[in-house]
Amino acid sequence: MTDKSQNQEEEIILDEEADHQGRIKKLSEKLRKCEEEKRGYLDGWQRTKAEFINARKKDEEEKRSFIKFANQDLILEIIPVMDGLETAMTNEEWKKMPEEWRKGIENSFLALEKILKQNGLEENNPNINSEFDPSFQEAVGMEPVDRPELEHKVTRVIQKGYQLNGKTIRPAKVLVGEYKK
Repeated sequence: MTDKSQNQEEEIILDEEADHQGRIKKLSEKLRKCEEEKRGYLDGWQRTKAEFINARKKDEEEKRSFIKFANQDLILEIIPVMDGLETAMTNEEWKKMPEEWRKGIENSFLALEKILKQNGLEENNPNINSEFDPSFQEAVGMEPVDRPELEHKVTRVIQKGYQLNGKTIRPAKVLVGEYKK
């Protein structure tokens, strides 16, 4: 083979190598762009997935909260009936009623009370001489007390309060001690 043909062959090989190098460079660039695009799509998908999961958790929490307090209006209508029954059962005339009749009313009252408790209702019946707490109690008046340590203490419960699943739905109505020298 002549030098000229060998040179031509070498040039062809070099051209092919350069061509391969160019293709490799183009493919590498294309691959890099595809990887960046893939990363962008993956990040977007992960962000959307996280937002969806958070939205679903928020919806579930709102649903649970709605269910917990859905019966609130009905319970608020039943509470005065319970108050009336309790008042009747502590009345002097109550003792004069036939025992079977009293037991029937008491059992009905206890069954109703149990159902309300199972649905999240709790009594808030403050103790006498306990600290007045405006988040659970409503002061309907002040009552004079003869000792300074009874200042701002519950002196009398006028009407017990109720909480539904930890939320006060009817504060206890109380009289609060007021000390005057």
